[in-house]
Amino acid sequence: MKNETLHSDNPESLRRKAELSLTMKSNFRFPTASEADVRALIHELEVHQIELEMQNEELLAARSTAEEAKEKFVALYDFAPAGYFTLDIEYRICELNLSGAKMLGNDRSVLINRDFLMYVFSEDRATFVAFLKELAASGLKKHCEVRLALNGIPSFSIHLEGLLNDKEYLINAVDITEHMKAQQQLAENEIRLSELNATKDKFLSLIAHDLRSPFNSISGFSNMLTERIKENNYSEIAEYAVFIQKSSVHALELLSNLLLWAGTQTGKIAFNPVATDITKIISDVIEIMKDTAGQKSISITKVFACEIPVKADKEMIATILRNLISNSIKFTNPGGRIVVSTNKYQNGMMITVSDNGVGIPKESVANLLKIESKASTNGTNNEKGTGLGLIICKEFVEKHGGKLTVESEPGKGSTFSFTI
Repeated sequence: MKNETLHSDNPESLRRKAELSLTMKSNFRFPTASEADVRALIHELEVHQIELEMQNEELLAARSTAEEAKEKFVALYDFAPAGYFTLDIEYRICELNLSGAKMLGNDRSVLINRDFLMYVFSEDRATFVAFLKELAASGLKKHCEVRLALNGIPSFSIHLEGLLNDKEYLINAVDITEHMKAQQQLAENEIRLSELNATKDKFLSLIAHDLRSPFNSISGFSNMLTERIKENNYSEIAEYAVFIQKSSVHALELLSNLLLWAGTQTGKIAFNPVATDITKIISDVIEIMKDTAGQKSISITKVFACEIPVKADKEMIATILRNLISNSIKFTNPGGRIVVSTNKYQNGMMITVSDNGVGIPKESVANLLKIESKASTNGTNNEKGTGLGLIICKEFVEKHGGKLTVESEPGKGSTFSFTI
C-alpha cells in the first residue's frame, strides 16, 4: 500500500524525495513581463482600488440614508394612532405596531406568532374570517367591524380595513370610538357649512333687498318732497317727511344690526364678562325705551325676584334687552303692557321679557331663532323689522353659556327668557 511504503522509507530517503520535488517546482518559470507592462498593471490595480473605495463610500452613504428612512418609517409605524397588523395565511400575527399591541392588551414580543382570532370576540370570529377570505378572493381593499375580547369578554369594537399582499394580510384597525368621532366631526362640519351658506344668503338678502328698500323710500319721498316745494305745494310735505323719518330710522336700525351681526360672525366682538348688576342694566334700558313705548301708550314694568350679581358682558346684556323689549313694543297693541323680570336659575339668573301683544303662530316660533329663516314681520303700527335682532340675542346669550327660549300664543302675547 502507498501509505505503508511511505512509512517504511527512512529519513534520508524522504529527504531525497523532498529535494527532487522542490527541484521540479523550481524548473517552472512564470512568463516574463516588461517594466512597462508591470507599471500598467500596477496603474490598473490602483485605479481599481480607488473605484472600490468610491463605491464603498457610496454604499455607506446609501446605507446611512436607508437607516434614517427606516427609523422614520418605524417611528411613523409604531406611533400611528391606528393599529397595524400583518397576518400570515393562517391568521398568525407576523408583525404589529405599538398601537396594535395596545389594542390587544399585551407586549408586542408576546403577541408575535399568536393567532389573531384569539383576540376577536367569539361571536364575531365568523365575520372576521369571512372578511379575510373576501380579501383573498377579491384582491381588493375591504372593511368590516368586529369586537375585540380580552379574557373572553368583549371590550370594544374596531373598524378594520385590509388587503392581501403576497400571501400576507395587511390590516389597519381603528377604535370605533375614534372612527365615530371622525364621522361626527365630518357631520358637524357639514352642518357648519350649511349654516355659513345660510349666513351668506341672509347677508346678501339684507343688502340686496332689506337695506335697499328703506333707502329707496327715502330717495323716492325726498324727490317728491323736492317737487312739492318747487311747486309751492306744502300740503303733503309733512306726510312725506314722516315717511322719510320712518325709513331713515328703519335703515339705521337695520344697518346697526347688520354691522353687529357681522361682528358676531367674524369673531370681532370681544366677550368681556365681569361682575355685573343685571337689575341696573334692566332699569337703564327700560328708561331708554320709555319714549318709544310711550308713543303706543305701552307700560313697561320691572319685577326683580332675584338681584344677585352675575358675571356677564354688560354691553351684550344691554343689547339683548334692547332687542327683546323693542320686539315686544313692536308687536304689542297700543295700551298694552310689558313686564321685565328676574328669577333665580340654578347657579345664575333667568331674565324674562313678556308682553300681552299679538303673539306668534306655533309654526313660526321654531323659525324665529334660525338665520336661514326670514322671520321678519311688521309690527302692530306697521313697524318694520330686520329679522336679525333675535338672532343676535341668541348668539350673545350663548356666549354666556345660557339659552334663549320663546313661548307664545296668538292673541295672548309672547314671553322671551334667557339664562346667564
